Amino acid sequence: MLSWGISWTSAKIVGQYIDSTTAIFYRFLFSTIFYFPIFPILNLNFSFKEIQLKMVAICSAILGLYNYFFFTGTNVGLAGIGGVLVTTTNPLFTMVLIAIISKRYLTIREVFGITLGFLGGCFIINIWQLGWNQIFQSGNMYFILCATIWAVLTILISKTIPSTQSIHFTFLMYLGTTILAFPFISTSNIMVIFSFDSIFWIHFFILSIGALTFGTTTYFVASQKLGPEKSSSYIFTVPVSALLASMIFLQETLDLFTFIGCVLTICAVFIINR
Repeated sequence: MLSWGISWTSAKIVGQYIDSTTAIFYRFLFSTIFYFPIFPILNLNFSFKEIQLKMVAICSAILGLYNYFFFTGTNVGLAGIGGVLVTTTNPLFTMVLIAIISKRYLTIREVFGITLGFLGGCFIINIWQLGWNQIFQSGNMYFILCATIWAVLTILISKTIPSTQSIHFTFLMYLGTTILAFPFISTSNIMVIFSFDSIFWIHFFILSIGALTFGTTTYFVASQKLGPEKSSSYIFTVPVSALLASMIFLQETLDLFTFIGCVLTICAVFIINR
């Protein structure tokens, strides 16, 4: 979750260098390459017998769409609140979808936890001063789409992929996203990233190796072990790390409302997972 939080700041900085489709292609290309040492480190082989390529293609397309909204949203929307909007609404969407699929009612504890997390997000972005119209301007609607798509992807993976094949499936999904993104990048942009400065590369590696190879892989494995509802609730901790990253890299300040919001989101995680 720490790597995810920092990635929102990194996405904003990387977006100043390249467009969304080019960022997606290279993000997943580098992440896929850095997966190769993971297999021997974890004593895993490259057997993919239990994985259906049809499911890989579907999840790769969904993941690519999420990343398009992710990069576009940080470029045209209020990037500072993107991490909050996505991470506080994603668990809500996930739990609602799970309840619909499993035909069950949410417990009082789940409803209270999800409400508390959403309230914490409102404090972090100081919604009372900013106003709903500003939050849901056209650019920031990409973040709502991100939350919805991520909820669908979380449930799909946790319900259809064998737990023993989580890392194998993630590797193939990243490879699939790389392949799907390639036709959409301009030929003039293929080599452009290799001319950028160290600032770009630091944040690019946070986006690709940190948030994908390490962060997302860990999340998908957790969704297999804990279930999609509980694993998605840990996303509530992302606003905290996103806030710290913005303070370090973007020189943003910490006010009382933001501090209260961070405390509330952490409490929401414990309540849902108690």
